Amino acid sequence: RQRTYPDHAQLVKRAEAGDQRALVVLAWQLLLGAGQTPKDVAEAGKWLDKARSETMQSGLWQTAKAVQILNQDAMPDDLRAAAQKLNEGAKQGHAEARYWLARLYLAEQSPVHDARQGIKQLTEAADQRHAHAALLLGQKYANGDGVPRNLNQARRYLFTASGAGLAEANEVLNQLK
Repeated sequence: RQRTYPDHAQLVKRAEAGDQRALVVLAWQLLLGAGQTPKDVAEAGKWLDKARSETMQSGLWQTAKAVQILNQDAMPDDLRAAAQKLNEGAKQGHAEARYWLARLYLAEQSPVHDARQGIKQLTEAADQRHAHAALLLGQKYANGDGVPRNLNQARRYLFTASGAGLAEANEVLNQLK
C-alpha cells in the first residue's frame, strides 16, 4: 500500500495513454479513497477492466479486482472468485492480498470462512509490515480473539501498526499498560 499517491489527474492522463502501472495505481487510489481522491469503487472497476491481459496476471491487479468485488454487495460465488484472486496475489508475496484474504477468511458469514487460514494470512501480512494487518492481529492477541491471549505478541504487532502511523494502535497499546 502506497503512503502517497501521484496527482489524480496525472494518473488518469497516464492511464488513458495506456500506462498499465498508472492504471493499477489509479484503481487502488479510487478503491481506497487515497491521495485526497474520493473513494469510488465503481470507477475503480472501470479502470481495472481496461487492463491488458498481461497486467491482469499481476498480483496487484488481482488484489485490486478482489477488493473491488469485496466492496460491493457480492454474492457467494463472487466472494469465492475474489478469494482465488487474492490467493494468487498472496502467492506472489503481496501483503495487501494477504490482508484482504485474511479478512475474507475471518468473516464468519463468508462462504470461504476458515479462521485458521485467516490468522495465518493475517500473520504473514503483518510480518510483511502491513499496518492494518498488524493492528488487527495485535488486537486479536490483546483480546485472545482466535489466538491465545499474548500481550507480548500484541505489543509487537501494535508497535508495527503504530510505527506506520495508525493512531488506533496507540490507543490499544495505552489500554495494555
